[in-house]
Amino acid sequence: MQDFTKSYAPKNMLNPIAIHNGSGLREISVSNDATELDPTTGLSCNKDGDNHVLTLYHGYKNSGKTYNGNMLWETNTPGMYMGIEVTNINFGGQYWGEKFWINWSNGETSGAKKFDLTNIMPKDGRFELCQRPTNWTYFGLGGIVLWVKYHLYIDDSFNPAGATSLSVSLRKEQSYDYQFASSPAFSGSHNVYYNIAPNQLTINYPTCQANAVTGDGVTNSTVPFGEQNAKDISANTINRKFSIKLSNCAYVKELNVTLSSATVGGQDNTLLGNTLTGSEAAGGIGVMIEGEKNPNSPADWTLLKPNISSSIYSFTNSPDYENSEIGNAEQVMNFQATLKQDGNKAITPGKFKATGKFTITYP
Repeated sequence: MQDFTKSYAPKNMLNPIAIHNGSGLREISVSNDATELDPTTGLSCNKDGDNHVLTLYHGYKNSGKTYNGNMLWETNTPGMYMGIEVTNINFGGQYWGEKFWINWSNGETSGAKKFDLTNIMPKDGRFELCQRPTNWTYFGLGGIVLWVKYHLYIDDSFNPAGATSLSVSLRKEQSYDYQFASSPAFSGSHNVYYNIAPNQLTINYPTCQANAVTGDGVTNSTVPFGEQNAKDISANTINRKFSIKLSNCAYVKELNVTLSSATVGGQDNTLLGNTLTGSEAAGGIGVMIEGEKNPNSPADWTLLKPNISSSIYSFTNSPDYENSEIGNAEQVMNFQATLKQDGNKAITPGKFKATGKFTITYP
């Protein structure tokens, strides 16, 4: 092997991430394709080279953390760590197809990964050229190409503070990112070094750009009840279904909905109260709002209590969401509004209008 150093500035080495609420150490992104690190040269042999074992070293600083048994390496960003998976290696045209993680300390340590080229390249005819008496100089066999997949993790100390882009690099305690080394008996050690420039990481925040209230008879976000009698109201049989539709969504894992109103029931404060006053206003009734069952809210209907911050309807249509997927572009939440008696207050005839404000957040 000949000494060689190659510098890389790969684009899109890191997949974009999306910011969601979470706790503890968690994986948020995995590169779709392994980054190819091709030095184009470096692997060679000659007549008297009798050492055929190469060792892979790395220069990364141990974070002291592991995930699923794999070591995580410190980055220049507090609270962010990387796991490194080697998916393939090309030794001058012969492939090592066994995937493995970088799970040993940095530097020239005894625990580093070793590769015996006599097992990897047993039938490569080019080695015959290495045995010819005239080949006292190196005979080029090609480069050692690495394919590396990067797994990105964060913990509770990670705080992007609204940033939409970060320059991310792994902290190093050696002068190189990766190093292949050999120790031929006829001379000193020979090395191929790989140096990688920082990579730009895109940070996305969940968002939706448009919303609409839909349902039978719904106009301008108003759900109509028409004329009803007191008996049916007392029996809780009068309800109307409606939906809130969010469009052009991106990176939405789930939604949290709360309800607020300036007017609630006089005896039952879980109801939206009548905003109309005077002799023509109905009395003793209110509207209950409930969200429909979904993977985040297992009850058939979840009650939304107005002005209670802990009363949350949680919704997802992406129960298998993982890492930082872009998610579903459309989010449709189904609700029902039920006319109810306000506690034991007498129901009196008249006009009724209730107003509720839905606040939607993206945890």
